[in-house]
Amino acid sequence: MEPEAASTGTEPTPEVDVTDVSENFEKLDRRVLTFWILSSVMGGGVIVLAALVGGALLWIYTGFPRFIIVGVWLWLALTLFLEAWWLPRRRYEATAFRLSPACFEFRSGVYWKTSVMIPISRLQHIDLLRGPLEQRLGLATLEIFTAGTRNASHRVSGIRADRALELRRTMIESAELELE
Repeated sequence: MEPEAASTGTEPTPEVDVTDVSENFEKLDRRVLTFWILSSVMGGGVIVLAALVGGALLWIYTGFPRFIIVGVWLWLALTLFLEAWWLPRRRYEATAFRLSPACFEFRSGVYWKTSVMIPISRLQHIDLLRGPLEQRLGLATLEIFTAGTRNASHRVSGIRADRALELRRTMIESAELELE
């Protein structure tokens, strides 16, 4: 027992490692990697394409220093690589969820670790979202709405579609909400 804990009569709070994904936690479906990679390439690709066209125009029609243009191109290429290749793999390893009779817990974060515990008793409703790319990959996003005003909704994307339906149904039944 630490001296401070002995003087106050309380036990010290243990450190919680939010990256520890034990056997109680479920990983997201591996197809979420494809979803994240394609989403990054589509979003970042537009920026890289605009930078390539703009840089080429500067290169051809102005006396703008070429080393700056090439530097910006290289920086954007490295950023897109990290965003589309490296980061999704780290996100996948850091993300997991579990459902217990009392709560739904979700852990995520590569740099800023997050652990969210949503008491089943606080559920208001649960949406199942599936964009075109998620539909194609057989994935879904659960959006969980809770009572309260601050952080009243939480999204968990990358869950296999049939598993997301099962989780939604189980949480609705546990919270005794009306099925739509």
